[in-house]
Amino acid sequence: MSMQDLWDDLRLAFSGLPGRVYCIADALDEMDRGNDIFLQALAKLGNWNPSKVKVLVTSRPVPAVEGPLRHAKCNQIRLQENVVDADISTFVRQALNVSGISDHDRQLIQAAIPGRANGLFLYAKLAMDSFLEAGADVKAVLASLPADMNQMYTDLLNEHSRRSRVPDAIQRLILQWVTHATRPLRLLEIAEMIDVTYNDVAHDLRGTKDLVRAACGPLLEILPDETVCVIHHSFTEYLKGTTRSSYDNGYPVLRCGDTHACLGSACLAYLLSGVFGEGKEAQDTPIVKLKLRYPFLAYALDNWHIHIARSTATGHDQTGINVALDKLMRGPDSQDIWTKLLSRVMARSNGYTECSKSGLTI
Repeated sequence: MSMQDLWDDLRLAFSGLPGRVYCIADALDEMDRGNDIFLQALAKLGNWNPSKVKVLVTSRPVPAVEGPLRHAKCNQIRLQENVVDADISTFVRQALNVSGISDHDRQLIQAAIPGRANGLFLYAKLAMDSFLEAGADVKAVLASLPADMNQMYTDLLNEHSRRSRVPDAIQRLILQWVTHATRPLRLLEIAEMIDVTYNDVAHDLRGTKDLVRAACGPLLEILPDETVCVIHHSFTEYLKGTTRSSYDNGYPVLRCGDTHACLGSACLAYLLSGVFGEGKEAQDTPIVKLKLRYPFLAYALDNWHIHIARSTATGHDQTGINVALDKLMRGPDSQDIWTKLLSRVMARSNGYTECSKSGLTI
């Protein structure tokens, strides 16, 4: 089914609904680049049947969104920073009203946050979290308020690494997975991957899940389905270095080549951790039991080559990865086991993945 077919089906579905339809697309600036045609189709949907379908989109004013929508016939509303600051002041005031902070300190906080937030509610929220924390010294927090969001992210990462005593390498590994995985990962998958592949972590899955929760504090969010995600797209931009100057001495930038090499290596290390050593037993194990026994197996099998390919495309050295691949395929039956496991683990109700249909070749 083509994308145009999907748009036609969407219009048909809207036509059959009683009354008006309100279609809201939030944070278009967080989309990957190269979606100009999609953005233009979204604008056309808004003009298709205005009396029936109302389309509302939100975005930061970035060229990747403004360019494709430049000629769209629509109303544009730009939020002015001073107006947003008034809303931030209301947010701060209401948060302080239910706190035990003294009136004098409340006035200091109300005067400080809106001006430094620069129209960003996220800055205000994270700053208020620091003030409302049990035992917080208001004057000390005021003195250490970051100048902008980049500094806020740097300070919070350092603070939560220190408090949780999570090694810097593990904190970095968690952030690499959350920002560069091919799909959102569940808490169990990340914890299992760390538990199996990281030598300095005690093999306690429950404890490792707690470690993941604590590693970055409020900068990572655990959704109801236990999917782990960043609190805001600007945090991903910060980690990838797109909003920082080359002279920024904050948290080390997650470079694409190095990061994908690390994730590909972690997938291979997981596959080398024991599942291939089970041979025929692993192949004959019911799929549900196999996934319960190896929560990270499906991701590792389906995505190791994607991460390695993305790393290779940047020119990153692949020596270590090649050694791991050679070790993985050293056994006489390894490729047969690999192909059969992939077809079983990645089977879906609508068929198999391309890899499982064609078989893997090394």
